[in-house]
Amino acid sequence: MDADDQEFSRDCDLMASTCALFAVRRLARAVTLHFDTHLGPSGLRGTQLNLLVAIARAQGASLTALGERLGMDRTALTHALRPLQREGWVRNQASADRRERSVVLTAAGRRAIARAMPMWRAAQQEIEAANAGSNWSSFNRDVRRLSRQVRSSSQ
Repeated sequence: MDADDQEFSRDCDLMASTCALFAVRRLARAVTLHFDTHLGPSGLRGTQLNLLVAIARAQGASLTALGERLGMDRTALTHALRPLQREGWVRNQASADRRERSVVLTAAGRRAIARAMPMWRAAQQEIEAANAGSNWSSFNRDVRRLSRQVRSSSQ
């Protein structure tokens, strides 16, 4: 192996062992699979349940405001909303500002969340138990803080 190959190999090893993106994406895939497995019988994926709950909490906020809350750009949010609209779990609503659009939870959406909640609780309890050596609320707060900091430094 020549010097360039050795340096390349060291760089790849360094990235794989220290890169925040690498670690967070791996964690995100594992956590997503965990929640999707638990939520399967509800007919919802974890990402869909998160979006439904965010919509319920946003109470008719604009898509722009909802996207900001979720850390999603408008295009990704619009794409993620399509299956929820097809299922009748959310519907578009006119916004006070005619240039904006908002989305609200329907009665069917409320029922979908209620149906998924026991499965979500079980999945969440397992995640918290797996992280038992740490303070869950502190970990969650740190992740949210880091997310805000990274987002603001990227803009």
